[in-house]
Amino acid sequence: MYRLLATFIFTVMMSSETSPKCANKYIYISGRIVGPTDSQFKVGVQTTPDANWEPQPAITLKEGTFEGKVYFDSTKAEGTTRDDCSRVPEIVKVELFKEGRQIDFVQLDVSKDFVKNKMGDFKLRTPVLLHSQ
Repeated sequence: MYRLLATFIFTVMMSSETSPKCANKYIYISGRIVGPTDSQFKVGVQTTPDANWEPQPAITLKEGTFEGKVYFDSTKAEGTTRDDCSRVPEIVKVELFKEGRQIDFVQLDVSKDFVKNKMGDFKLRTPVLLHSQ
């Protein structure tokens, strides 16, 4: 009985040591394309510092509007007893591509263009406008 209990406690302790300690954040993106659009357009998002997350979910584009989210790793430093989870995005660049070429982009300052929700995720204050011409 004691051996079983000791094995259980050891397993729980080891599994908590290897689990991530910082919550990952989401950066929610939405907007529309001004001008004519077709199925060849794609919307991409880059963050500074890098999001440290691959692969990122696709930003959906439908009838000239787009929305999606970017995963962002909030781990700034890993410690033996506690991690530093204060890493936040500074710049978000939203890009419009057609046939692999950049057509337009908007660079957003996270401290001015986003608000944090209760979960610590980032939501745009106003939707992004990208131009197709």
